[in-house]
Amino acid sequence: MELNVNLSARFTRAIKLTTIFSHYPITVGFVSYVRFMQIKAFFEASNEYNKSISKWNKIGIIFGFIAGLGSSVVGNFQESNVLSIHVVGAWMAFGGGSIFLIIQVSFGHSQA
Repeated sequence: MELNVNLSARFTRAIKLTTIFSHYPITVGFVSYVRFMQIKAFFEASNEYNKSISKWNKIGIIFGFIAGLGSSVVGNFQESNVLSIHVVGAWMAFGGGSIFLIIQVSFGHSQA
């Protein structure tokens, strides 16, 4: 039985290395950073960048990074082997991503 689990984990890693989505956590982090800089530049150009916007912008990038980290955890810990860590990663990915998107929508609404 242990041999099957080990082979399954190796197969999962091999598939991750051969797909373009293996870099998804890095992509999420990069998009979070780019969006952070876009918001900062937009509000600085319009002279509306204050402590409140700065605080929410920083909170947004933190949750964006949490979402990327969570997707990495989900991808690296199989549900069949380590369910608790997989579920924590899923909550990080979906919860962090949802909060990140809510913050970004609020910034997008104020930019319009």
